[in-house]
Amino acid sequence: MLLGGLNALSGGWAHTHLSANGQHLKTEDLRPPLVGQHLQTVLLSCNDLVSLEPLNITRNLTTLDASHNALTSLASLSAGTFSNLVSIDISHNRLRTLEGLDRLSRLRRVVAHDNALESLVGLPVGAPCLHELQLAQNALASIEGLAVSLPKLHLNVAHNRVESLAPLAGHGSLEELDASNNGLPTVGDGFGDLPMLHSLDLRANRLANLHETLGPSPRACPA
Repeated sequence: MLLGGLNALSGGWAHTHLSANGQHLKTEDLRPPLVGQHLQTVLLSCNDLVSLEPLNITRNLTTLDASHNALTSLASLSAGTFSNLVSIDISHNRLRTLEGLDRLSRLRRVVAHDNALESLVGLPVGAPCLHELQLAQNALASIEGLAVSLPKLHLNVAHNRVESLAPLAGHGSLEELDASNNGLPTVGDGFGDLPMLHSLDLRANRLANLHETLGPSPRACPA
């Protein structure tokens, strides 16, 4: 019904917003006129997509929601046509890596919780405006690779397997951190040096001497 209605439209029509959540779309359904080069916002949550490659024809895309699909790779995002992307939601897929995001330097928001991520390989550390990083409910054992220069970062790595928060030491712009439910035995050396941190959740870990480690830093939820 959705594709049939669009195909009936007259030539020359161009749209900038596509909302097709819950339409049982498959990757092969992402074709003109449903997908066009002028799209700026694309909402494709709750479909049956296994790839985002058909979106390569877009040139001005700033917002993409591809959550609740069956994506296993983001490789097609490195094609160079997604350079204006600011916000991406790829949660609830089957991703093991973020490779494909590393060339998206304008990203401000990455939502990738509820996948199978094992590392931060592919994280767009060259995105100077990255503000929100949602990585809860994955299989992360380490947060190595997170750039310390990211401004005003809100980071959620809850419900993973993270063994240390030491890579965050000296992160002068980390404002919010949720590292609950990781089984952390320690936060790691230098973790207390986070001058901008104002929200910290470390519940459901195995931390000892938490207050001694953090010193006068922000209020921490009980371990």
